[in-house]
Amino acid sequence: MQAVAFSAVLFTAAYAPLDLLADWLQVIATVNPTTYVIEAIRAGFITEMTWEQFGWAVLADVGMLVLFAALAVRGMRRIGR
Repeated sequence: MQAVAFSAVLFTAAYAPLDLLADWLQVIATVNPTTYVIEAIRAGFITEMTWEQFGWAVLADVGMLVLFAALAVRGMRRIGR
């Protein structure tokens, strides 16, 4: 699980803004939902966060919550057998 979390942050705009990333990394970071959360947090600290950034961040959070909750329930069911 730690490897997944590390990959989720490594391939985002956490260490540099999206504009400064290499082309191949921009493609990966654009489809990574963690990028939208990090970009919204960065905008909140540096400038003002827009409602669009907030909406994408919330949508990404909810999507990851649903995905990881489903994986957790699946894992618990397999262990319970």
